[in-house]
Amino acid sequence: MEETLVVDRIEENIAVCENRSNGVVINIQLEKLPSNTKEGSVIKYFDGKYRLDSDEQKNIEDRIKDKMDSLWE
Repeated sequence: MEETLVVDRIEENIAVCENRSNGVVINIQLEKLPSNTKEGSVIKYFDGKYRLDSDEQKNIEDRIKDKMDSLWE
């Protein structure tokens, strides 16, 4: 089963992540995540592994930018 998570914040050696499909917040040891994980990173959990999803992260950033731009119109 594939899950999409967004890193909300990093506290010491824990990434606090939100599941995009159900809003559940989970804590993940940083050592289990890709080394370049940071706040705002989108992570896919599939087949027992965490991987960064740069395409989905770009989609989220674009949607946020569009919403912000529409506020100023």
